[in-house]
Amino acid sequence: MSGLGIYLKIVPVVVNHGEKIIATYAFLDPGSSVSFCEKKLLDKLGTVGSPKSINIQTLTGPRILDTVAVSMSVEPVRGGDHLDLTEIVAIDEIPVKPNAVLRDDALRATPTLEVLIFLR
Repeated sequence: MSGLGIYLKIVPVVVNHGEKIIATYAFLDPGSSVSFCEKKLLDKLGTVGSPKSINIQTLTGPRILDTVAVSMSVEPVRGGDHLDLTEIVAIDEIPVKPNAVLRDDALRATPTLEVLIFLR
């Protein structure tokens, strides 16, 4: 699978806060005990959040993060059940990008992924 990159659990979602609705992406991180959003999402939603301090444990050790938290609703882009989320912590940037869509020739070159050609 050389050259295909790393594919994370990144999904398109719709975020609702009050009257504002924003289409964006969500990074599903099973290793995180806190839900985060980027501060620019709060700007787009027209909210500032409530002050919040949290203790974050990373590979380099613990640290206190003084930030803001907000509640919002998230649902799949194509519709479906929504999920009400509370205490979403805002940070400057989440260091992941949406996955690139693999071309059919890349899928054919990887036997375990070849079945995905038929799911499009």
